[in-house]
Amino acid sequence: MLRPRVLAEMLAQGNTAGVDNTLLLNREGNLLAATGTEATNQRVVSAIVSTVWSLSTQNVSSLDSDPLNCVLLDCENGRVGVVSVAAGGGSGLLLCMYARKEVPLGLLRAKLNLLRAHLHGPLSKIANSA
Repeated sequence: MLRPRVLAEMLAQGNTAGVDNTLLLNREGNLLAATGTEATNQRVVSAIVSTVWSLSTQNVSSLDSDPLNCVLLDCENGRVGVVSVAAGGGSGLLLCMYARKEVPLGLLRAKLNLLRAHLHGPLSKIANSA
């Protein structure tokens, strides 16, 4: 069983080198865990991220291409990256990081992929039991 304190510590490992927040949410946009500096915006960001992920997934699946792996957004005030974690049977969780504008998109994607690999095992058990 993954303890909330350990999960928060694992998410906090991503908050370096310009990454300000790391969020774990379900596909409906419900915030499950978060670490970072802007606590007031985390629920709003999680709702927006889940909508963007859902629409992007629908568009990619209509193209008969490979499943969506990562969404990177270059916004006016920063950058956002989202990856799917522990996708079991169409459900699953989303891992989101948002960073300052100067953070390279490649670095953001690499951090997301490393944290996703680290979280995949423990979160797969949670996603499949829910």
